[in-house]
Order: sequence, then C-alpha cells, then structure tokens
Amino acid sequence: MLLSQLIHYTRTSLMDARDATRQAMRAPFATSEVVWIGITCVILTVLISQTVLELRFGLSEVVLEQSDTPAFVALTLQNPLLLAVFYVGIYVLSLFGAVRVGALFGGKATPHEAIAAVTMTVVVGLAVNTVESILLLTITPFASLFALAAAVWLFYLFAVAIAEAHGFENLAAVMGGIIATAFAALVLTTLIAALFGLAA
Repeated sequence: MLLSQLIHYTRTSLMDARDATRQAMRAPFATSEVVWIGITCVILTVLISQTVLELRFGLSEVVLEQSDTPAFVALTLQNPLLLAVFYVGIYVLSLFGAVRVGALFGGKATPHEAIAAVTMTVVVGLAVNTVESILLLTITPFASLFALAAAVWLFYLFAVAIAEAHGFENLAAVMGGIIATAFAALVLTTLIAALFGLAA
C-alpha cells in the first residue's frame, strides 16, 4: 500500500500539485492512519539517508573525528534512530502548524484535511529521497544537483498543499508564512537544545 502511494502521489504531484493534495484529502484513511503513514515515511527517509551516507562517505567516522562536532550531531550519528525520532518530532510540529497556524490566518481546512495535505508531501519526500540515495551511490555529482532541485520542489509542493487545503490564494504569502513559522520553530528548538546542553 505504501509503495503504491509513493508512486501515485509522486507522479500526480509532478503533473498537478493541487490535484495531488485534493486526492490526499479525499483518501479513505482515518486521521490516525494518515499520521502513522507520515511517521513511517519519515523514519524510512532518515534511515535510508543515513545508511547511504555511511556507505558512500563513512560519514559518522569523519564527523565524529572532528573535535568541534556538536553533541547532538554526534549523538544522532551514533544512533540513527534518535535522528529519526527528532524528524518525527518535526513532522508532528508541521502537522500542528498546518492545522493551528493555518486556522489563525483564516484557513478553512479541517484538521484531517491539513494533516493529509502535509503527509502527502512527506510521502512524496520519501520517493524523492530514495531516488536521491540511488544517485548518490551511482552518479554522485548529479546527486547534488538533484538534491537542490528536489528541495526547491518539495518546498513548493508543501506550500501548494497548505494553500490548497486551507483555500489560500496567495501562494507567495503561504511560502512566507512557512518560512517564518519554520524560523520560529528553529529558534525554539535551539533554545531547548541549549538548555539540555545539546547545542554545544
């Protein structure tokens, strides 16, 4: 089921991101099922990325040998599951932002619709990450260009998904809101990490 969703939403989002969002919102899944699909995709994305980087570059050994490696980075390289948990937390925060922050600005999406829209981008993100990982192992120089283009496209897809779910017409304003919300979340996360001594 997950594989078919990867293929379907990736193909549809390439042709029409708004249609992909509408299909995701109409999909016959309970909200809890949608969340678990998103969590599964996030975990798979992180584990695939970490495994490929380790195979290709021996990343953990290189980074851990550097004396200025932040404590949190060292911890996550030693335990990829911890990094997966961290990104699951980011996914959950993005769901909260899509539901609550969108509503604050007059968004019309129900919680289920907002969650489905965000999760659709996560599902597509797993497909994109898989392709990027294959390129990294086979055509490394091209992988960097693909990663840059994919990051821009996924950001656009996320903004379109939020706009379509909430009925926002100004896509540029949605993008600005996403960047502002992400920056605020980053500052908050950095403060929390500093309190626990993980940012040093």
